[in-house]
Amino acid sequence: MHIKELYSMKEKEAPSIKPVKALIIGLFVFIAIVFINLISNGNLSEVAEMQQRLEYMDNKIDGLRNENKQLKRKILSIEKDDFMVEKVAREELGLVKDDEVVYKTYDSQ
Repeated sequence: MHIKELYSMKEKEAPSIKPVKALIIGLFVFIAIVFINLISNGNLSEVAEMQQRLEYMDNKIDGLRNENKQLKRKILSIEKDDFMVEKVAREELGLVKDDEVVYKTYDSQ
């Protein structure tokens, strides 16, 4: 092989390797810049804090959904049963029948 042939082979191989290296280096630099930016601005800690708040809120929502289900069941049972309607009226609303007399007692303490 002549020097001219070797030189021409290197020229043909070089363009296929250089763009790949440049791409890898460019990606590395980009990732490094993004990472440094996130750390320097404190965004990573903010993201972690927001994730914790989101989890807390999700748990709170689940609890409220369960409470709503229980209240709906209670409403349905009260609506269907006259005894329960009277019980709620007496205990929670303080209502009495027309012919009843209410006695209130107070502790002396």
